[in-house]
Amino acid sequence: FLCRWTHELSEGLIACIMESADIKRALYPPPGPNTSTAKGGGQTKVGAQWQLCLNLLGEDPNFKEALEACITTKEQTAYANKIKNRLRTMAKMTRKYIVEMGQTGAGIRNADEIDTSVSNAFTS
Repeated sequence: FLCRWTHELSEGLIACIMESADIKRALYPPPGPNTSTAKGGGQTKVGAQWQLCLNLLGEDPNFKEALEACITTKEQTAYANKIKNRLRTMAKMTRKYIVEMGQTGAGIRNADEIDTSVSNAFTS
């Protein structure tokens, strides 16, 4: 399975997560007590990742046949891991930019409101 992660695919991945409350809840559970997947409540992370893979690449002619041939959990997990790794990479990139930018731009309306005491790449 070779997938080149373009901006379009990455944006599609985010869109698939935002469109499905079940997938979003499985991957990013809300704070507080969560439904036990062992007792039949909710979807597992691997299940959500596999569903994302199907939603994102299921109709793509380059992947459709290969995805339809995945019957065993082991085969599905290999594809789900690609989704998991991409989500992890995107999260790392986002955290890096958040640290780099600090809180700059948050509610600033004019130059007088800029706080140069905030640590970020522009004021350091």
